[in-house]
Amino acid sequence: QPWIDGGMFSMSLLLSLHALGIGAIPLNWAVLNKRDKKLHDLVKLPYYERVIMFIGCGYPESNSSVTQSARREVSEILDWNN
Repeated sequence: QPWIDGGMFSMSLLLSLHALGIGAIPLNWAVLNKRDKKLHDLVKLPYYERVIMFIGCGYPESNSSVTQSARREVSEILDWNN
């Protein structure tokens, strides 16, 4: 559940940052439990809270390069089951 809810929240946060002119990048936290425990211990995070990602953010320089993926046709990614 935390990955679904957290993913939806983080997408809204990323879009909000972008709307404010702040560059942001999601940084996945897919690690083994041992490494996750080390992070929890380091930052004194309660065991019942889950880390799903970090978000790097800041104001980009005006001459920064931005990647852009080609848009795919809807028919390539959507299949209607009637």
